[in-house]
Amino acid sequence: MDEITKSLKKLDADLNPEFRGQTSFTVMPEKIVAVCETLKNDHGFTFLASLTAVDYFPAQTPRFHA
Repeated sequence: MDEITKSLKKLDADLNPEFRGQTSFTVMPEKIVAVCETLKNDHGFTFLASLTAVDYFPAQTPRFHA
């Protein structure tokens, strides 16, 4: 995991604390494609398990943030 963490930190991804044995990263929307390409091409990942978003209605426009 250290090699993956180093690769993703270069793309400004933030490592979240491990929860129930799962590792996750927070990624800015404009970096999602680059992070996915890095995981696939450099580390052999073939499956995206989760991508979440937030709805800030009515407080912000645009209201959806990935």
